[in-house]
Amino acid sequence: MDNNTPKVFMIGIDGGTFDLIIPWVKEGSLPNIAKLIKEGVHGTLQSTVHPITPMAWSTIMTGKNPGKHGIFDFAELDKYNYKLYPTNGGFLKSKTIWKILSDRGKRVGIINIPFTYPPEKIEGFVISGYDARIINKKIAYPSKIFREIKKVVGEIPLWAIRRIKGKYKLEDIDAEVKSRTLISKYLLKKYPVDLFAIDYMSADQAQHLFWKNRSYHNGEKKIEDVILYAYQKIDEAIGEFIRIAGDDGIIMVISDHGGGEIKRFFSLNRLLCNIGILKYKGNKKDTKPYSILTKMIQKGGFFITEKTPYFVRNTIIKWLRPYLMFIRNNLAAQFLLFSDIDWANTKAFSWEPCGYGNIQINLKGRYPQGNVEPGAEYEDLCETIIEHIKGLKDPESGEYIVEEVYRREQLYKGEYSSLAPDLIVVPRDYAYCTFEFRGSENPEIFPENLPLKNMTVSGNSGTHRSNGIFIVHGKNIKKGFNIQGAKIEDIAPTVLYLLETDIPHDIEGKVLKEIFEFL
Repeated sequence: MDNNTPKVFMIGIDGGTFDLIIPWVKEGSLPNIAKLIKEGVHGTLQSTVHPITPMAWSTIMTGKNPGKHGIFDFAELDKYNYKLYPTNGGFLKSKTIWKILSDRGKRVGIINIPFTYPPEKIEGFVISGYDARIINKKIAYPSKIFREIKKVVGEIPLWAIRRIKGKYKLEDIDAEVKSRTLISKYLLKKYPVDLFAIDYMSADQAQHLFWKNRSYHNGEKKIEDVILYAYQKIDEAIGEFIRIAGDDGIIMVISDHGGGEIKRFFSLNRLLCNIGILKYKGNKKDTKPYSILTKMIQKGGFFITEKTPYFVRNTIIKWLRPYLMFIRNNLAAQFLLFSDIDWANTKAFSWEPCGYGNIQINLKGRYPQGNVEPGAEYEDLCETIIEHIKGLKDPESGEYIVEEVYRREQLYKGEYSSLAPDLIVVPRDYAYCTFEFRGSENPEIFPENLPLKNMTVSGNSGTHRSNGIFIVHGKNIKKGFNIQGAKIEDIAPTVLYLLETDIPHDIEGKVLKEIFEFL
């Protein structure tokens, strides 16, 4: 290992799951991951509740629960106007390990870790994750490296697997992995760091889109198993980092959550409506302007994203940037889901930009049209809602679909816990996903026909699971050891420990000391 080689490599396989990895390792399809498992430590990594990217990666970066770091979802609900505002790394309210290390004189390199936009000013370099939403020099720190790496790789993808003219562009898998790996190798050679961190999105997106129907072809390119293909490309990249790390470096492979199939979608708002807790306006004239706006945005977005070349698309988005917040606020996540709610007569409502169950009570003093009194009325309402949600059954199998409904204080501790929903609905094995839409358009709790017409290919057929992955390999790391009980908040203190840096007292995770041969 020379002075330019990081001591620790943190490699994220977004959505990585041992449910797929272990069988593929046994059949020889992932040789580099197999090497790390055989010669190192591996085990399940327990994700956050919910196991979603914003919350999970923020916990990885801080070692703290969302009540302390302040990010709960892809959007944050504005208590003054019932609107959803998209979140990014700027919403993070706690110090990251990148900043802690930088303040202690260590250098850090970050490539496309989710929720790192805007990039922090650290000792080292940052290329932000997909929460940047637009590609320009503002995603990079220092900004000068943006121009440098553009010369090396050309387009810098923030997201993988685009849809072009109704077809998925599977070449994006190759492009995402290749470009991020090339960028990494270039920057590591030029700018020495102590910790290097990168995340690959292809596996997660492939799992969402192709969990049930794995094969797909686009013109001359045909892939028998899109998900395996994505993992194999990432496995090749891991092989590059193993070579760079040499005998003295430490490779840590993690995922923010796991992955699995979607069994069925259901609507919590329709349930709340059926039991008289949520009311709709029932007047289509009130929502017509929103419907027109939705169609305009959908058609305009299709044109911008699928009909224009990259440089034109980026220019258009840059020009529209001042208007994007207005558009996002009024879209309210999915199909203007709040546009026909009668707030004055609604006691609770569901919101979840990512398809996981959250219930918010329309509390007096919290919302402009809040009508639920704090205290006894609030408590009784919560118990009523919990009882009804726990009673939901799959209409085909007859099994209960909800594992637990938590009060926020059961899950989150800290000064930002009030940003969490009042009730957090955990579906059984996360195999059931909520899908909220304007209530008057879909009257069923378990709708048969959703706006996503083909759930196996053109829409999501896979979703997240709580069981992510943890693999670590290198100097003084045990060999062939299966670790039990590792949690996502343990990553930050373990990385700080590996880099011989004092761990702040407010970090909640623990150092995974059982991974070491000598301690």
